[in-house]
Amino acid sequence: TTTSLGRSQGGSFAVLFAVLLVKLRHNLLVCVRVVNECVKFLEQAYRDLTKVWHPDRFDGGDIRLRQKAEEQIKAINDAYARIQEARQD
Repeated sequence: TTTSLGRSQGGSFAVLFAVLLVKLRHNLLVCVRVVNECVKFLEQAYRDLTKVWHPDRFDGGDIRLRQKAEEQIKAINDAYARIQEARQD
């Protein structure tokens, strides 16, 4: 059968399907870019936090600060490990 525009029903479906596939591919690429940017942000945040809370920065000072730094670096490393595990799944 033909539509009022003179195209067959099957032909217009194929064109519509092709357009949808192109849009889906574009949206998927956008999502991949967003995920990659999030990963870069998280990696930079991890590096920044480990520099701030590294226990070696608190040598020779207040023991309470060093203990706090050890707690913080453990929490930071645990969180980063969970992020890495989630990325592998």
